[in-house]
Amino acid sequence: MANNLQADLVFRRQFVCGPDSTLFPAWNRAPLPDGNTLAAHPDLQITEHTGNHFHLILLGYLLDPTDPVLDNPGVLQKIEKGAASLDQLFEQVYDKSGHYVLFAYGMGHQIVFNDAGGLKQVYYHRDSEGKTWLTSHAAILADRLDLNISPEADQYIHSSKYKKKLEPWWPGDSSPYIGVQRLVPNHYLDLVTHTQVRFWPLSRLKRYSLRKGTQLVGDLLKGTCQAGFNRFPVALTLTGGYDSRVILAACKDFAQQIDVFSMIYRHLNEESEDLVIAQKIAKANQLRYQQIRCDEEIPADFIELYQRSTEGYKTDWMNLVYGRYAHIPADKVIFKGNIAEAVRCDFWPDGIYPVEVTVDTLVDASVLGDDPFVYQCMERWMKEAIPTEKMGYKILDMFAWEVEAGSWQAMSHSIFGFAHEEFSPFGNRKILDIMLGVHKRYRCWPDIALEQEIIKYLWKDLADFPYYSSWSMHGYKKKFYDGDVLNFLRKIRHRLKRLIK
Repeated sequence: MANNLQADLVFRRQFVCGPDSTLFPAWNRAPLPDGNTLAAHPDLQITEHTGNHFHLILLGYLLDPTDPVLDNPGVLQKIEKGAASLDQLFEQVYDKSGHYVLFAYGMGHQIVFNDAGGLKQVYYHRDSEGKTWLTSHAAILADRLDLNISPEADQYIHSSKYKKKLEPWWPGDSSPYIGVQRLVPNHYLDLVTHTQVRFWPLSRLKRYSLRKGTQLVGDLLKGTCQAGFNRFPVALTLTGGYDSRVILAACKDFAQQIDVFSMIYRHLNEESEDLVIAQKIAKANQLRYQQIRCDEEIPADFIELYQRSTEGYKTDWMNLVYGRYAHIPADKVIFKGNIAEAVRCDFWPDGIYPVEVTVDTLVDASVLGDDPFVYQCMERWMKEAIPTEKMGYKILDMFAWEVEAGSWQAMSHSIFGFAHEEFSPFGNRKILDIMLGVHKRYRCWPDIALEQEIIKYLWKDLADFPYYSSWSMHGYKKKFYDGDVLNFLRKIRHRLKRLIK
């Protein structure tokens, strides 16, 4: 088994880019205009397009929800044709979905950026000779360049919170290794200056009614899922919650042709409401459904290759990854509902926004502990992200998008990529913007009305089933002092105190 697994699984779906053209000789590769060589695991597609303005090199895939029949070359051609400047390039990518890294050379620019959630990660490092290295998995660079874990990261690793937490993650632009940083979502890396530059948002957040937001997001999600179905053999995770049901609703036209599954792990069992609801939905709609137990004995060679390929991460996900590997065909692309947390007031779930958001607020929200390393990462991100508030975005929503999704959920996609390619249809800047533009009362708990309305709009019958989530606030009722009026008065008082000081 080990010999067969070796070529297929080690650093599966990862990439590395740098001055060494000999790395991973069995991987696909492409020479870049700056003289570096891009090497990608055979299961990570490379697509190139040269147009009048830009030379584009794509890792992974781009989907166009407004033209679902387009393949990678078609989407790249469409993007480049409408991009006579760097800003126009970002505008062309704005309504595209996917799980990707995109290099762009032209118009005096050499840059790289990734998908809306930053789920296809980009780590970067400049070596002692001034040469730039890029990778989707920091441990690849650490091994190749003999980089050590930084003292700050080492202290974080040995903190009590890190040791206790099942899924600790590396926040913001951080990594465990000296001199290795991660690209934050909505930023590009200037390959010449070696700096991150924010490219989104560039304009004020638009506001949408519940009805309009529902229709716009529903159509974009449906187009995205159709484009994915046109490209890949699809499998879909299904729970009793909101996000996965939105994605199932968007797949209505081909739902009976895809595999649907739930996973039994940790405290879950066949009687758990999360699984009972999913099973009822599947049975009522004649879906190809299975429940996967994640308590099987794992072969020793799988454990060895998994640990090698996930070096630098600490989770309890090996049983889940093996459960999928053992029971779902390897060619399936798994549709998931993550990133939606960024638009449902994840860090102010009752819809009452804090009077003041500080670095302490972010540290507490992350539940990563109060180690100085965590504080430094949060402070660095917040200082750079604060200007987005002037464009109508809430800093806690941007935190959920760029830090939680771009760190924790990106880690998830990287690790589960060891078994299958994962894709979130919510990973589309236009979709996220429209949802954030809908009033908070429709996005927060306990009802999350926006997602319920999207489900009704796309597949009305799915709305007849109850919703369940371990994170929900079902039954929660706001106290009189949690209302918007009193919260507004608190903010006025807070600002007056600041002026007096």
